[in-house]
Amino acid sequence: MKNILFLTDFSENAWNALKYTISLYENIPCKFYILNSFSEEKHGLDSLNYLDPYEAFHNSSANNSNEKLEQLLNKLAFFDTDAAHEYFMIAKSGSLLNATQKLISQLDIDEILIAAKGDSNKKNKILGRNTKTIIKNINKLPILIVPNTCNSKPTYKIQAKNISFADLQNTLNDGPVMLLKNNTVEEHEEIHGLIDLGNFQNMYLHLAHHIRL
Repeated sequence: MKNILFLTDFSENAWNALKYTISLYENIPCKFYILNSFSEEKHGLDSLNYLDPYEAFHNSSANNSNEKLEQLLNKLAFFDTDAAHEYFMIAKSGSLLNATQKLISQLDIDEILIAAKGDSNKKNKILGRNTKTIIKNINKLPILIVPNTCNSKPTYKIQAKNISFADLQNTLNDGPVMLLKNNTVEEHEEIHGLIDLGNFQNMYLHLAHHIRL
């Protein structure tokens, strides 16, 4: 059983990344842990005076996160009928990085899944701020990064502990990337559709072996 932690902001890009990964792991036993992190809303006493308790509760970030996770779970019930897949929804307050790091050890996570960027990022940028933060700080697990233009393109495997964002963005133009950190290619050979960049031209060999943060 593979434990996959999917980081979502509920954007269309995140939904497309999840759909792609569900297809990639077709018939492979997986537990998908779907995480949304949020910042607690802080209201001054004056502002609270204008809200009744019911409105204050239902306007909270936590409640909004849980509601959207429930909507996503209902959506998945119709989209993914693969009996090998299980889903667990998690709403956490605080930064995305801190929540991710805690869940990695608590849930024995094997792989991180994230869209290349959320809807709030600039349209001309391929990698968003949160994705860059995860890439820079998660060093022991493979990270599957799915660009928002992804349809049925192959996933490229890059064996590198460090990678420049410029080189990564160039590769994401061609399709999703499985960024391997302290992992061997053999660990992912049960997944159909992965292409080892080591089998490609010299430009990919350069990407895989000489890149730096």
